[in-house]
Amino acid sequence: MRNAEWNRKSEIRNPKSAIPRGEFAIVRLSDLVRKPDAAKDPGRGKEKALSFAEMGSLLPGSVPAESPEPSGRPEALYQGARQEVARVVEAVSAGKPFEVGALQRVVADLIESLTRGDELLVRALEGGETHLDLAGHTVNVAIFAMRIGQTIGYAEEDLRRLALAACLHDLGMVSIPRRILEKPGALASDELALIRQHPEKSRRMLQALGPEFDWLATVAFHEHEREDGSGYPQGLKGDQIHEYAKIVGLADVYESVTHTRPYRSMLVPYDIADITRNQGRVFPNRLLRAMVRALSRSLASSRLSRAAKPKDTQEGTPEAPVSPVPPASAEVLSQQARQEVARIAEAASAGKPLNVGALQQVVADLIESLTREDGLLVQALRGSETYPNLPAHMVNVAILAVKIGQGIGYAEEDLRRLALAACLHEVGMASIPRRILEKVGAVTSDELALIRQHPEKGFRMLQALGPEFDWLATVALHEHEREDGSGYPQGLKGDAIHEYAKIVGLADMYESLTHARSYQKTRVPFDAVKEIMSTDRHMFPDRILKGLIQGLSTFPMGSLVRLNSKEIARVIATNPAFPLRPVVEVITGPQGERLPAPRRVDLSQNSLVYITDSATSDAAGGSASA
Repeated sequence: MRNAEWNRKSEIRNPKSAIPRGEFAIVRLSDLVRKPDAAKDPGRGKEKALSFAEMGSLLPGSVPAESPEPSGRPEALYQGARQEVARVVEAVSAGKPFEVGALQRVVADLIESLTRGDELLVRALEGGETHLDLAGHTVNVAIFAMRIGQTIGYAEEDLRRLALAACLHDLGMVSIPRRILEKPGALASDELALIRQHPEKSRRMLQALGPEFDWLATVAFHEHEREDGSGYPQGLKGDQIHEYAKIVGLADVYESVTHTRPYRSMLVPYDIADITRNQGRVFPNRLLRAMVRALSRSLASSRLSRAAKPKDTQEGTPEAPVSPVPPASAEVLSQQARQEVARIAEAASAGKPLNVGALQQVVADLIESLTREDGLLVQALRGSETYPNLPAHMVNVAILAVKIGQGIGYAEEDLRRLALAACLHEVGMASIPRRILEKVGAVTSDELALIRQHPEKGFRMLQALGPEFDWLATVALHEHEREDGSGYPQGLKGDAIHEYAKIVGLADMYESLTHARSYQKTRVPFDAVKEIMSTDRHMFPDRILKGLIQGLSTFPMGSLVRLNSKEIARVIATNPAFPLRPVVEVITGPQGERLPAPRRVDLSQNSLVYITDSATSDAAGGSASA
């Protein structure tokens, strides 16, 4: 979607709605330079260390997480959605006025259910004919579209709008005679021309809802347009097509080929790789990748009502489903990002022109990887020294910032801009002598003054990119500002600070705390959380602190923890609904003895076992590998 559309929706985004209800605790990041007010107030920073149990009370609004989806509710939601769409279809067919308020409420329930589990997705994948059941077809498309939207990082507001558009995208089909819809074989030219009128008819029908829903009419009008210009009715290309329409169009194709039609055989859902290969020209590759991730992951554990066998190739050999473009490994992506950041930092320090085009592509790949799995996060949390390795530090900060952004509910466009800003937030540090960065102990007042010039130097370097990237320069200038006015260089407060800069600042602090520095010891993530919440909580908005815990978890993948049973376990999966209760593998017994085989425990399902503290690799018998 075009930046203007994202910016407009960003202004109406309700931050609180994007953060699932649940338990919250938080993590902190130490600045490169010790805070001057700490010297004036020796007692500052020596507050009582918080226990794990006390941390949950530090942020307002903490409430118990919701229970799992009740049995039978997904089917009731599915049928309720079909009935509501059918009501709208019936009103349109009769030429009567209609409203979508009830459907909007149903859509919100569908999203909540899909956030809990895959029952609705499995229901939408059940076989049968849907081309004569317009309500059933469009609800299925809405479910597939929502799952794709969730995978590319859509916030709740975007998911609601996307799902509503999907539920009504084919409204104009009510005008097509049934004999044409039931016809086996090829359509006559006049029949095809009649069917191709339905996007325009849908637009006119939805325009009757008023200007507030013009976007809804546009999605219905664009849904059969294609990325390469091969679609209809206008032959639009690329950014001319509303992004919701691209997702709905892809979901519509998937629904139609996995359900019975009179004019062709049905593919099974596991043929998703063939489907995406065949659609490679007409949909953006990132949406195809998102569909593969969103649907194949759920299909792997689904109990479908029909046998699902891979389709044979012409030679009769089963063809294994593969992603259209195999993703790079986390390590390769991390290295690519570091190399590109290093190239830009080197050019900036030499006063040469900057170009961020290649870095923008790398950033898109980082986000795609972080949406799929946590390999990059594990890389970023490794505790080796990242100063004075500026590119490594900034890429780590970008990875952490993206996870915070995902925790807040940022859509993909915001995540891309946030990650780009994080990758370049301290480019001004390239002008600081290496001897200062490597210095052990406190810096002198002159050295501190020199370091504190780096936000303005970064600002000037990034301004050279032109007006299109003024926001990028602003983030670099604001990154060390703090919510309470205690930051630098301008002492800004609250809304005067760019929101990306607040997130990058928090990620920068967390990165520095969890990596070796010449002037401080390395903290494990849980201890970094406690330090941030004990000493620096007033420096960041609660919403962003909650985003940190929601996106990163107090106990990231691979971290070691001590249980109330005195056992030590390794975190193997985070739990967004219960951030303080991840899935762990117990590796040592109460006396420190190594277990013959790890024992898996989902702490969200076992209220008698809980984490009391972080643990070290020494306590776990030297086993710290993830």
